[in-house]
Amino acid sequence: DHRRAEELAAGLAEIPGLNLDLNQPRTNMVFVKVDEKYSIDDIIANLCSLGIYVASPGIGQIRMVTHYQIGDGDIERTILAFRKIIK
Repeated sequence: DHRRAEELAAGLAEIPGLNLDLNQPRTNMVFVKVDEKYSIDDIIANLCSLGIYVASPGIGQIRMVTHYQIGDGDIERTILAFRKIIK
């Protein structure tokens, strides 16, 4: 789970408009700060329509959790979804 969270964070960190602290403690959670020009609600709705479920613990932030049901393909699909949504 931690390895997949690191892969997810690294892939999302390459997308302009998303900001991640890659030095945060190693857990199965990934926190993404989103530039103010994007709507968190719109991003979450778009991800949900693609079958990717995330939460927003605070203003301008999205939280994702990896677990035993999340595979490598899910990580790739999530990164590609963010690339599609964040333009």
